[in-house]
Amino acid sequence: HSVHLIVLIASGNRVAMGSILTRQRSSERVNHRGFSVRGRFFHATGYNSGHEGPIDGQNGHTYTYQSMILGGALGMADLKVRLLGDLEVIRDGTPVTLPPSKKTRGLLAYLALHDRPLRREQLCELLWEIPDDPRGSLRWSLSKIRKLVDDEAQPRIIADRNSVRFDTARVDLDVEKLHSIADNGLDAASTDDLVTAAECYSGAFLQGLDLPNYNDFYTWCIGQREHANRSQAALLRTLTERLQAEPDSALEYAQRLVQLVPLEEPARASLIRLLLALGRDEEARQQYRAGLEKLREAGLDSDGTLGDALRSGGRSALPESTLPPTGLPHANRDQTLVGRDREVALLRSLV
Repeated sequence: HSVHLIVLIASGNRVAMGSILTRQRSSERVNHRGFSVRGRFFHATGYNSGHEGPIDGQNGHTYTYQSMILGGALGMADLKVRLLGDLEVIRDGTPVTLPPSKKTRGLLAYLALHDRPLRREQLCELLWEIPDDPRGSLRWSLSKIRKLVDDEAQPRIIADRNSVRFDTARVDLDVEKLHSIADNGLDAASTDDLVTAAECYSGAFLQGLDLPNYNDFYTWCIGQREHANRSQAALLRTLTERLQAEPDSALEYAQRLVQLVPLEEPARASLIRLLLALGRDEEARQQYRAGLEKLREAGLDSDGTLGDALRSGGRSALPESTLPPTGLPHANRDQTLVGRDREVALLRSLV
């Protein structure tokens, strides 16, 4: 008789959900693009429609499925690698002790975000110099990483004489989930889900592990850090906007956003408005002054956004002497010196 099965096929952080119609027993192995499922099936909700295709089973039987990319996290991974903040590897819910070598930890992070074979020569050039016996150092680091991530039934470091790959199937990578949410899921996600994401995916990418003496690794790390900052800022910005009507709830995310993007006037303006809404006028004034100082240090002028935000709390929010004129952007204020003709002439003669 026909049996209707639900199957999940996982590849890294991408999970396909499909419906399979077969006349065979549920214990039959089903293969698709190198992934196998037998006997145990999982159920998940919150998916987006995808495409259809064939799955080949044993004994020549063919099944059809409709694949879908899940929007939510599925708790299927038994290994978690945390790259935001301090590097952390968690097996079955327990953090494991990492090797003291920063190069070994940097190699682990680099391999985790390159789910493809990498040439040994490339990895040697990335983190070691010729006097260090790069190939021997690479072998030593890989042996340490295997102890962290490999299982007896599932080796994850796949290496041969020429290349090395980290098989991240069923590995939970926090930074990839952050990017997925920021790029595809902000509008569709509930506020509660965004709050959870903001708590889980915080911290600088590989904090304290940028290895500035190794230029290629350092360049890669800084690029990844900037990408993570942009994704975190997008998440925090969305939360701040959604929670404007709840200043107490929004304040934390607005503060974190300003820390990430200190030169972004709209972000600091949102923080100023929230502080004013909470009756914390002096803190709002401090943020106004801090914002102008940050811009001045960067050689930038305010476009008036900060003054407008402070003015929204009433004229009493800032002393009249320091508030920019109404309707006139700070950058365009007349800076002409007047009433000091003799002093101006002296200064000009010295230039």
